[in-house]
Amino acid sequence: MPKKTFPQIVSMPLIRVNRCDEIPQRTIGIDNILLEPLSTSPYKNKISASEIKITEGIEPEDKWSSILMQPSSDDEIDKFNENMNHKLKDFQLPIVMKKEPSMLSLRNRRDPQYHGIRAIKPARVVNKAGDRNIHAKNLPEKSYRFIKDLVHTLVETQWRYVLLFFAFAFFGSWISFALIYWVIAWANGDLEFDDSGKRIPNGHIPCIVEAKSFAGFFLFSVESQVSTGYGTWYPTEQCPEAIFVLIVQLIIGLVIDAAVVGIFYVKIVRPPKYADFKFSKRAVICQRDGKLCLLFRVADFNQSHSIDTKIRAYLFEEQISPEGERIGKGQKRIDLENNGRVFLIWPQTICHFIDEQSPFYDMSAKDLLERRFELVASMTGISRHTGQMCQARSSYLSTEILWGYRFTNIIHYDRKHLQYVMNIDRLDEIIQIDTALCSAKRHEELLREINEILERDTMNSCSFVNQVDEYEEEIENDDDSDGGIHMVR
Repeated sequence: MPKKTFPQIVSMPLIRVNRCDEIPQRTIGIDNILLEPLSTSPYKNKISASEIKITEGIEPEDKWSSILMQPSSDDEIDKFNENMNHKLKDFQLPIVMKKEPSMLSLRNRRDPQYHGIRAIKPARVVNKAGDRNIHAKNLPEKSYRFIKDLVHTLVETQWRYVLLFFAFAFFGSWISFALIYWVIAWANGDLEFDDSGKRIPNGHIPCIVEAKSFAGFFLFSVESQVSTGYGTWYPTEQCPEAIFVLIVQLIIGLVIDAAVVGIFYVKIVRPPKYADFKFSKRAVICQRDGKLCLLFRVADFNQSHSIDTKIRAYLFEEQISPEGERIGKGQKRIDLENNGRVFLIWPQTICHFIDEQSPFYDMSAKDLLERRFELVASMTGISRHTGQMCQARSSYLSTEILWGYRFTNIIHYDRKHLQYVMNIDRLDEIIQIDTALCSAKRHEELLREINEILERDTMNSCSFVNQVDEYEEEIENDDDSDGGIHMVR
């Protein structure tokens, strides 16, 4: 990628001067300009633009102290050129003017967004794909731990490395036993040949018939371990060492074959880690049943882990002691609706009610913007095809939790085909709704105060009605006590 350069202003005016007082009175200052004479100019030093000033006139000096541009008016330009051509014929000063980088340009050059450097990713405990973002450094006997638990290492590693490992295992066993057979034959004197290439007869039967070189012993080793048996090479009863080594090779070959079949079978029938699961990209906070709740959505596309599905959520947040000590990221489990158990027949919205037991009980919308935490969601299920347990994970940073949104409905019933239809493309679709910006604690306090006010007003209204009823009864009693005589006004 070519290096970025600053824009250059190149000008080649023939400025012919003898005395500075002959320059026109009107001058124009130039800011942020670096004047650099060409190599043919007698002036080798650069003249900084900081020396240029806007003046009404310039006093004569013995040497150049500033460079001034020509006037902008056409008449003044013609007059200036005519005057200079007549008076200055012995000296020409071609000038190259380059624009210096401003502070804003230098700041932009250091900013990653201006030269293609990717911004720093936020710190996460678990990636969005579910992989653990933790690297164990200076772990003692790290390689030995992988070899000690070789079965799980081969199951978890990629296919290419598994195939490469077993290929080396087979070739290593063939070559090793071929070398052992060659040593036994050499010790028995089977490798003594004449100039014509025939074995020298020494009155004994060779250990491996027709094996005259290392290639022959290698082919015998391969045929013995894979049970091919062409009949060209075979051991004799005169060499018990070769028979014993052959038995050991057959046992080791069976062990390698059993390991290949077992590892391959486990890797084939094992459910994929995270391919069939999908979590929503964002979590939301909204009101449900009059309470603030945190929601996120999960889906199982292939319906292969819908048996006994359980979801758990954990909060990771850096803790600080009252003394100001940073303890590290604390882990706290948060409660989910129905204890996290769902029947994942279609995409489910997982709900966490923000109550007194919730770590978000005192968190408002403003606090959500200021706090830094990570919510890790874990889903486990049993494959209905193989009966094996599988787990999927994802995480939500505080910046990935939106306040005042909810998920849209993506399931509807198709009366034409008489079945439910779910739109997977809208799994992450959310809409904005009216939600209180205060915390759940403050929200409950406001509701409690409003209820108290309503109850007090209701009681006052009831007491007023009772007083009115009593007053009317008193009036009726007074009317009955006067013997039917009423005063007429």
